[in-house]
Amino acid sequence: MDFLYFNCATFGACGVSYQPVGSSFQKKYDIEFDISQKLQPNRKGLAQLDMLCAQGKEMDLLCLSVDENLNVAGLIYDRYKMIKEQKVPESDEIVINKNGDAVLLKTDGTWEVMDTSSEDGKLVFSIRSATNYHNSYPRNNDMDEFSHYSNIVGCTYNIEVKNNTDFKIKVNDFKIASNNKKLFDNHMTRDELIQFGKVLNPGEVYIGKGQYKEGGPSQWVDKTKELATDEQIETWTNKYGCDAQNGSIFITTADMGKDVAFSETSGISEEAKNNFIVGSQSGVYPIIKETNLR
Repeated sequence: MDFLYFNCATFGACGVSYQPVGSSFQKKYDIEFDISQKLQPNRKGLAQLDMLCAQGKEMDLLCLSVDENLNVAGLIYDRYKMIKEQKVPESDEIVINKNGDAVLLKTDGTWEVMDTSSEDGKLVFSIRSATNYHNSYPRNNDMDEFSHYSNIVGCTYNIEVKNNTDFKIKVNDFKIASNNKKLFDNHMTRDELIQFGKVLNPGEVYIGKGQYKEGGPSQWVDKTKELATDEQIETWTNKYGCDAQNGSIFITTADMGKDVAFSETSGISEEAKNNFIVGSQSGVYPIIKETNLR
């Protein structure tokens, strides 16, 4: 007989998940289900489930005290079946419910919604330094004769990443980007790839420095016949430089595989890991708290 998970906020309010009508459990205990309520038991079925809980039918049921939110039901049920089928080790695991909350599923069958509001227990990205950026590139015409200079301006960020967890984390590749699409209308220069490839032990800090380890959003600006003057560069920088990007910077996926890897001992699932990666407000410029890493 398949294991059935159901929630009991009290013994008078239970909700069943992943239990099809006509199943062996329903037939054995004659539980009545209301199809319109997503296969949850009706009033008579609740009374019958209450009795089974009171009789201690733990071999057939898992009676667990939860809040009114039934989102965790399916997560625990899925996890139980994986353990039963020896697909995962019996260890604590952190998953995400339908509300986006991180939920710690414990091996003893209990669970708790985790507080992920602070930087404690997380991988933290912050901006260590920032420098306005400008460069000019000579361009030729079809006859290979000089035509003009193309100018690009932006901000180069020096990124610090700190492991505030109790386990190892590998930071591979990611992008530092601006969410201001109106200002940075070229999606090719709105973000820049950063490549760390660094394993961080608990409490360790790594600061990217050098080629492919620092950078930031930029924008192509006016073409000039001569090298840009200081006045022109200042005008462009005021519009697209570090100060202009303030408040729009965030960390996102490099789309090149796994951006960040948590050690297996962390118990943090792939779907939950962004709850344990955060952009910091405490650098020389803030990074938006929410990240989008794989």
